[in-house]
Amino acid sequence: MNFDGIEFYILCYNSLFCCDYQIKCINQFCKDKFKIIIFDSNLGTNPIDSKQKELLCKEKNVEFITLPNNSEINGDRENTSVILGNKLNYLYYNYVLQRNPKYFAFIDQDMFMIKPFSIIERLDKFGMWGDVMEASNYPKSGGHNGM
Repeated sequence: MNFDGIEFYILCYNSLFCCDYQIKCINQFCKDKFKIIIFDSNLGTNPIDSKQKELLCKEKNVEFITLPNNSEINGDRENTSVILGNKLNYLYYNYVLQRNPKYFAFIDQDMFMIKPFSIIERLDKFGMWGDVMEASNYPKSGGHNGM
Protein backbone atom coordinates (compact mmCIF):
# COMPACT_ATOMS: atom_id res chain seq x y z
CA MET A 1 0.00 0.00 0.00
CA ASN A 2 1.95 3.00 -1.29
CA PHE A 3 -0.94 5.38 -2.03
CA ASP A 4 -2.62 6.98 1.00
CA GLY A 5 -5.54 8.55 -0.90
CA ILE A 6 -8.69 6.95 -2.26
CA GLU A 7 -8.83 4.94 -5.46
CA PHE A 8 -12.07 5.30 -7.43
CA TYR A 9 -12.84 2.17 -9.46
CA ILE A 10 -15.34 2.97 -12.20
CA LEU A 11 -16.80 0.39 -14.57
CA CYS A 12 -17.66 2.08 -17.85
CA TYR A 13 -19.88 0.26 -20.30
CA ASN A 14 -20.56 1.73 -23.76
CA SER A 15 -20.54 5.36 -22.62
CA LEU A 16 -17.76 7.74 -23.48
CA PHE A 17 -19.91 10.57 -22.08
CA CYS A 18 -20.18 8.93 -18.64
CA CYS A 19 -16.47 8.18 -18.59
CA ASP A 20 -15.54 11.76 -19.44
CA TYR A 21 -18.07 13.35 -17.12
CA GLN A 22 -17.10 11.07 -14.23
CA ILE A 23 -13.46 12.15 -14.58
CA LYS A 24 -14.48 15.82 -14.69
CA CYS A 25 -16.77 15.55 -11.65
CA ILE A 26 -14.27 13.74 -9.45
CA ASN A 27 -11.51 16.16 -10.42
CA GLN A 28 -13.84 19.10 -9.70
CA PHE A 29 -15.39 17.97 -6.43
CA CYS A 30 -13.20 15.46 -4.57
CA LYS A 31 -11.20 17.22 -1.87
CA ASP A 32 -9.22 14.12 -0.89
CA LYS A 33 -6.08 12.81 -2.50
CA PHE A 34 -7.35 10.39 -5.17
CA LYS A 35 -6.71 8.26 -8.23
CA ILE A 36 -9.30 7.39 -10.84
CA ILE A 37 -9.14 4.00 -12.49
CA ILE A 38 -11.49 3.46 -15.42
CA PHE A 39 -12.33 -0.14 -16.23
CA ASP A 40 -13.65 -0.66 -19.73
CA SER A 41 -16.36 -3.26 -19.27
CA ASN A 42 -17.62 -3.56 -22.84
CA LEU A 43 -16.31 -7.14 -22.97
CA GLY A 44 -15.56 -6.78 -26.66
CA THR A 45 -19.04 -5.57 -27.66
CA ASN A 46 -18.05 -2.05 -28.76
CA PRO A 47 -14.37 -1.73 -29.72
CA ILE A 48 -14.80 1.84 -31.00
CA ASP A 49 -16.16 3.05 -27.65
CA SER A 50 -13.41 1.15 -25.84
CA LYS A 51 -10.70 2.82 -27.93
CA GLN A 52 -12.27 6.28 -27.41
CA LYS A 53 -12.29 5.76 -23.63
CA GLU A 54 -8.70 4.59 -23.71
CA LEU A 55 -7.63 7.72 -25.63
CA LEU A 56 -9.63 9.97 -23.28
CA CYS A 57 -7.98 8.42 -20.24
CA LYS A 58 -4.54 8.81 -21.78
CA GLU A 59 -5.29 12.48 -22.49
CA LYS A 60 -6.57 13.04 -18.91
CA ASN A 61 -3.74 11.01 -17.32
CA VAL A 62 -6.21 8.51 -15.86
CA GLU A 63 -5.42 4.82 -15.49
CA PHE A 64 -7.36 2.69 -17.99
CA ILE A 65 -7.83 -1.08 -17.77
CA THR A 66 -9.83 -3.31 -20.09
CA LEU A 67 -11.66 -6.19 -18.42
CA PRO A 68 -11.12 -9.50 -20.19
CA ASN A 69 -13.91 -10.94 -22.29
CA ASN A 70 -14.12 -14.36 -20.67
CA SER A 71 -16.73 -16.69 -19.24
CA GLU A 72 -15.73 -15.85 -15.67
CA ILE A 73 -17.21 -12.38 -16.23
CA ASN A 74 -19.77 -12.61 -19.01
CA GLY A 75 -21.06 -16.13 -18.32
CA ASP A 76 -24.81 -15.52 -18.72
CA ARG A 77 -25.01 -12.63 -21.21
CA GLU A 78 -28.79 -12.49 -20.75
CA ASN A 79 -28.64 -11.54 -17.05
CA THR A 80 -27.10 -8.08 -16.73
CA SER A 81 -27.26 -8.13 -12.91
CA VAL A 82 -25.18 -11.30 -12.81
CA ILE A 83 -22.70 -9.83 -15.29
CA LEU A 84 -22.33 -6.65 -13.19
CA GLY A 85 -21.80 -8.76 -10.07
CA ASN A 86 -19.19 -10.83 -11.90
CA LYS A 87 -17.40 -7.67 -13.04
CA LEU A 88 -17.31 -6.25 -9.51
CA ASN A 89 -16.07 -9.56 -8.10
CA TYR A 90 -13.38 -9.71 -10.78
CA LEU A 91 -12.34 -6.15 -9.99
CA TYR A 92 -12.19 -6.82 -6.28
CA TYR A 93 -10.22 -10.06 -6.43
CA ASN A 94 -7.90 -9.10 -9.31
CA TYR A 95 -7.30 -5.40 -8.62
CA VAL A 96 -8.39 -4.21 -5.19
CA LEU A 97 -6.75 -7.08 -3.32
CA GLN A 98 -3.63 -6.87 -5.51
CA ARG A 99 -3.27 -3.09 -5.21
CA ASN A 100 -4.25 -3.06 -1.55
CA PRO A 101 -5.29 0.62 -1.44
CA LYS A 102 -5.86 2.20 1.95
CA TYR A 103 -9.23 3.45 0.65
CA PHE A 104 -11.25 2.50 -2.41
CA ALA A 105 -14.69 3.08 -3.87
CA PHE A 106 -16.74 1.42 -6.57
CA ILE A 107 -18.72 4.08 -8.41
CA ASP A 108 -21.37 3.50 -11.06
CA GLN A 109 -20.47 5.14 -14.35
CA ASP A 110 -23.63 7.26 -14.20
CA MET A 111 -23.54 8.35 -10.54
CA PHE A 112 -21.99 11.81 -10.65
CA MET A 113 -20.70 14.02 -7.86
CA ILE A 114 -22.58 17.32 -7.71
CA LYS A 115 -20.85 19.21 -4.89
CA PRO A 116 -17.50 19.24 -3.09
CA PHE A 117 -16.92 16.23 -0.85
CA SER A 118 -14.34 14.50 1.30
CA ILE A 119 -14.82 10.82 2.03
CA ILE A 120 -11.60 9.76 3.77
CA GLU A 121 -12.55 11.31 7.13
CA ARG A 122 -15.86 9.40 7.03
CA LEU A 123 -14.12 6.16 6.12
CA ASP A 124 -11.68 6.62 9.00
CA LYS A 125 -14.59 7.22 11.39
CA PHE A 126 -17.01 4.50 10.21
CA GLY A 127 -14.83 1.99 8.33
CA MET A 128 -17.16 2.04 5.33
CA TRP A 129 -19.76 4.30 3.82
CA GLY A 130 -22.72 3.66 1.58
CA ASP A 131 -26.08 1.96 1.58
CA VAL A 132 -26.41 -1.37 3.32
CA MET A 133 -29.41 -3.41 2.28
CA GLU A 134 -30.56 -6.10 4.68
CA ALA A 135 -31.72 -9.32 3.01
CA SER A 136 -34.67 -9.45 5.43
CA ASN A 137 -36.08 -6.31 3.80
CA TYR A 138 -36.51 -8.05 0.44
CA PRO A 139 -39.53 -10.09 -0.58
CA LYS A 140 -39.00 -13.84 -0.27
CA SER A 141 -40.01 -14.33 -3.92
CA GLY A 142 -36.71 -13.23 -5.40
CA GLY A 143 -34.68 -10.15 -6.16
CA HIS A 144 -34.93 -6.67 -4.74
CA ASN A 145 -37.92 -5.78 -6.92
CA GLY A 146 -39.82 -8.95 -6.15
CA MET A 147 -39.21 -10.49 -9.56
